[in-house]
Amino acid sequence: MRKLLDRDIDSSNYATFKNCLITRNGRELEFVFACGMSYDVPLEYVLKWFSKPHYTVLNGKLKPWNGTKHISISQRVKVIKCRRVLQRTAIRIYLNNNTAYDIVWDTVLMACEKLYQHFGD
Repeated sequence: MRKLLDRDIDSSNYATFKNCLITRNGRELEFVFACGMSYDVPLEYVLKWFSKPHYTVLNGKLKPWNGTKHISISQRVKVIKCRRVLQRTAIRIYLNNNTAYDIVWDTVLMACEKLYQHFGD
């Protein structure tokens, strides 16, 4: 199989998302790229991609994460909403613990696509 190189990626294939679906009652996400490729990823694995949330959600509004705050991720945490942002190059997920994360296209590929040149980075 041919390696997936950054120089071959554009908005018609992997640089944008077509959709993001919440599955398994909020415990899994299906990332769907513009080219139709999709990856089912458990929320537990997604949360390992980040050292902390990007945002706190207060009264429906996003506030930048306060770095001094401690977050506890329990087994009951789940995704309650997801949407495409940043001109469809990222997915923002909202969790039931009032936090939110932005997941950019290359983060998904680095974690999920073995043929991607930066897989495992």
